[in-house]
Amino acid sequence: MKSIATFTLLLLTTVAQAASPAVEATLALPRTQPRHYVEAALTLLDLGAAEEAETIVTEFEGLSLSDEQYVALVDQLGTARLARLGREVPAAAPIVDQALAAASAAATSPERMQGLVDRLTGEREQALAAISALRLTGKAGVDYCMAQLAEADDPKLRARLREALVALDPISQPAIFEATGSDSEAVATEAAYALGRLAELGRIRTSIAPALVAGRVGKPGPAGEAAHWAYRQLTGKLPTDEDALRRLDAAIDELLAGTVLFTDGVEAPANFNVQLAARLAADQAALLPGGKRPARQALLLALETGDEGAIATTSTEDVSAVLGDALARKLHTAARLAAQTLGQRGDEAALHTANGELAPLAKALESPHPAVRFAAAEAIVAINPQRPFAGSSRLADALLYLAAAEGDDIAVVASPQLARAGETAGWLMGAGFVALPANRGEDALRIATASPDTTLVLIDMSVSLPGARETIFRLRRSPETALVPIAVLAADGRLSEAQRIADEHGGEAAGVIALARPHSPEATASMAQRLVALAPADWPHADARLRHAVAAKQAIAGLLADGPSIYGFDRRTEQVAVVAGLGKSEESLATLVALGTPESQQRLLDAASLETRPITDRNAAADAFTESVRTHGILLTTDQIRRQYDRYNLSASAPEETQAVLGRLLDVIERKGK
Repeated sequence: MKSIATFTLLLLTTVAQAASPAVEATLALPRTQPRHYVEAALTLLDLGAAEEAETIVTEFEGLSLSDEQYVALVDQLGTARLARLGREVPAAAPIVDQALAAASAAATSPERMQGLVDRLTGEREQALAAISALRLTGKAGVDYCMAQLAEADDPKLRARLREALVALDPISQPAIFEATGSDSEAVATEAAYALGRLAELGRIRTSIAPALVAGRVGKPGPAGEAAHWAYRQLTGKLPTDEDALRRLDAAIDELLAGTVLFTDGVEAPANFNVQLAARLAADQAALLPGGKRPARQALLLALETGDEGAIATTSTEDVSAVLGDALARKLHTAARLAAQTLGQRGDEAALHTANGELAPLAKALESPHPAVRFAAAEAIVAINPQRPFAGSSRLADALLYLAAAEGDDIAVVASPQLARAGETAGWLMGAGFVALPANRGEDALRIATASPDTTLVLIDMSVSLPGARETIFRLRRSPETALVPIAVLAADGRLSEAQRIADEHGGEAAGVIALARPHSPEATASMAQRLVALAPADWPHADARLRHAVAAKQAIAGLLADGPSIYGFDRRTEQVAVVAGLGKSEESLATLVALGTPESQQRLLDAASLETRPITDRNAAADAFTESVRTHGILLTTDQIRRQYDRYNLSASAPEETQAVLGRLLDVIERKGK
């Protein structure tokens, strides 16, 4: 009965609509302009005639309007009415998007922007109207006003541009903050006044703002006067050198901690906090001329912004000190550039300290950032020390680890249920990852730390041996995975608990996030992309890791052949043999020859004996085995030699070329044995 009643009501409604004089009248209205179609469709929606509204939209779509017509349409109707049409009639969404895009482009065109700026110097009412119009242009308006401010000679225009930037708050704040340190006195002056005005209006939310002008309050000229005024607006008191230095110190620390400076929706440039911290450090160094600590901090932060020239004339001792500071403060770009500089100079003093402790360059070999670790290893190989230094064995470990990269993006999935881990791993493989499942925490640790290709780790809340919290703790304690993004996956009802664990390990800022277990390939791929985005800056992609691996293998081969015996490769023969592989390249064959161990000679025998390999590769491996025996003698055990005879005896029916290679190997063994 209920369904019959519903059907009857629907039928009566449809009939009523069809017969509605209002609907018929709306449909009968002439539509000679684009706005008429939108107005008619919206009216029909108000009357409950959605199908008729969609018919009107279809007609409207057939008009194929120009961008100029779309701009006029937005001006006439406003964005809200168009947005409603796109929301309630899905077929209209593409048209609405096109109209809004055209209107946005027209509103921020250089011609319109210049017209608004030209009006800023007119009568007060005209200028205020131009400022209101600029406010609607958003980030594009901020950028244009800043560019004009840098070029403006007219004091009146500069003041009006400043007013416009204040009116464009909060999206103008990043630009104003940055401009307070401008080399242009006019720009720095107006930016300081704008900052003070925002303070008067109560719109500054961050405690670092006074530091932006603290280092400039004592300077002569307009910029110093503006900074002085702004400082009083921000703090309510007169500045002193002691107060300025204290605020600069606190602001630099806050910026490097990754504090959020602006309200939601305000977009700051990439690396904004570091750029700002570097400028404040330079201000601090200028306030304390001759001060070693401020100068070194300014140098450190300039490097972190990517300014390679900052240390061009700095002594090796100071570069080493900067490297140590960068490692301690986890400023990975600065650490990489400092290590590269030490390598380019080739000064062995970078590897020794007065007290015999580890030099920063040796410490960098265990940096959690792969790019820093590679730069340190490359630098030490370039320096080519001939005497031991503290931490010299770390070079072998770093090179062997880097050399193990294969260019895959590895995702480790830990769940107590292998079926679930396998399902998630399968979805990750579909998203382009090499996914490795584990059902225990210790297995996840072993897998994740074994390869430099580990890109992300998923830890289910239910994992055990050890549990999720301890597993993540150990991952973060290991240099190999200390910075690898981690997701703590939670079942329904446990997300808050997972969030607590993530927060204990630094949360999203430290690359640890809590997420619900994914239940589809799409959700898994989205989660993986979010995690990848959390990796630190300069994190090497697959191609870079492969380049590092090739360079590391070449370095290992060179050190084994001609380098000093201070690195301990002889205590890592199995690892060297594994990295060299089964003679897959000239470099790996040379490494196995130089290694001179039973393991390396066995691997050369294996490489030459395998029928599945091309005969040219097998002959190259046989040549390498001959060279190894000539250089080091027979190092094989009796059992290994006997197995090689068995190989030859079993090859009676093998191709002639196989028998020839195996015969060559036995000739070498027998000749040297005699």
